[in-house]
Order: sequence, then C-alpha cells, then structure tokens
Amino acid sequence: MNFYSSFISLIVSSVIITVHGADPDFFVYIQNGSYTFEVFIYGVNSGTVFEMYGQTMNMLMGSLNYHIHQFQVQNGSCAETGGHFSQDGSVYPCPYDDMSNCEYGDLSGKHGAIYLDGSTSKFGPYTFTDTTVTLDFSPTSILGKSMVFHYGSARIGCGNILPYSLYASTSGKAQPQGNGALQSTLSAMDSHPATPIYSDNSNNSGIVAVGVIVLIMGAVVATVYAFKTYKQRATDVKRHKTQFIALEDTSDPVV
Repeated sequence: MNFYSSFISLIVSSVIITVHGADPDFFVYIQNGSYTFEVFIYGVNSGTVFEMYGQTMNMLMGSLNYHIHQFQVQNGSCAETGGHFSQDGSVYPCPYDDMSNCEYGDLSGKHGAIYLDGSTSKFGPYTFTDTTVTLDFSPTSILGKSMVFHYGSARIGCGNILPYSLYASTSGKAQPQGNGALQSTLSAMDSHPATPIYSDNSNNSGIVAVGVIVLIMGAVVATVYAFKTYKQRATDVKRHKTQFIALEDTSDPVV
C-alpha cells in the first residue's frame, strides 16, 4: 500500500503541473498600459508551482527578472512593496553553487530570468516548481505579499498575490497594479476569460498529451507491480503446499 500511496501522489502532482484541469490556488495580474503579466500559482506535494505569461508593448530586449516582495501594493506604486522576501543569512544575487542560500523571493535567481529577444511581445507559459516558498501561514509563506517584474533596475510591474476565487470576480475588490494604476478586479478581470490569456490550442494539446503519457505510464507501472505481487503470492502458496505434502509423507503410518 505504501507503494500505491507514493505513486498516486506522484501522478497527481505531475498532472496538476502539466494539465490545467484544476484551478490555481492564487494568481497575480498586472496591467499598467505597457505591460501585462499573469501568474498562476498552484500548491502541490512537490512544492509551489508558478505558471507565468506576459506581454510587452515595446519589444523589450534582455533579461526580465521577477521576485516576491515583502509587502503588498497599496497605492499603485511598486516602490511600496519593499525589498525582496528573504530570510536571515540569504544572499542576493542567488549563488548558483549553493542554492540553499538564495532569498526566498528571488525566483528568477533560482529558476532563471526570462529572456526577451525583441522580436516578440509575448512569453509563456513559463512554468517551474519552487520548493522553498509555501502557501500556508509559516515563515516561508508568500501570502500577503506581492510579485514584482524588473527590467534592469526598473520595477516595470507589480501586483498582489490574491486567491484565485477573485480572478473573475465581479465584487469590485481593489487590486492595485503597478506604476500608479489602481484598477478594480471587476474592470481588470472581466476583459478576458479565466484561463491563461496567452496560451493557444497547439500548446494546450501538447500539455494534455504529456499528462496522458504520465497517466499511461502510471497504469503500466501499477499493472506490473500488481502482477509481480500476484506471482509472488502464487509462488508462496505453491511452496507452502509442497511443504505440507512433504510433511504428510514423512509422518508415521496410522496403525
């Protein structure tokens, strides 16, 4: 049973990462006129999964860094988000020879910056799993914080980490978003459906195919394991029967 429990847990985590069947737990939406970023955040057994999409209006070229910052956006200013979410003894930029010393919030340092080649205005999906930040109420939690995108030293976009239930909400809950733009969830979210806005059918087909392959592999492994278990039990029964017959043959005859 331990094998089955571990294997099912692995399959479930893999499917959540590769297939958009389940809703995310949290999201970040940033739109300030020139830039649009969407981040979908999932909590799975293997860690915290980030799925990012973006669009820029001015064909940027170079590295785009992204971090979790200490505070939420309050009045539409990215400067109010404070510094990176970090722990005592952490190092910035992230030391590649010892990832354990990376700041919690230095996501691009741990998982790679997004490179913009200037020929396209869109990127994504860009997906990775972070094992150091959580979605609970522990010291490693990113709840109540914000996400900031940097181009060079400039903070070109920022948004709060919010429950996914607000993604397509009509409650009008205020969602401050970067560089002086204070937009409501109502106006910001109703302009597009509650799915990744930059994905396309071909990309989704590939993602679903990966999920199907994972499930097939899981079924094969489970079948092989069940067959081996059955074969072993049959062998044990045969051995016990042989031992019982041998014991009868060596017993004293009845007078």
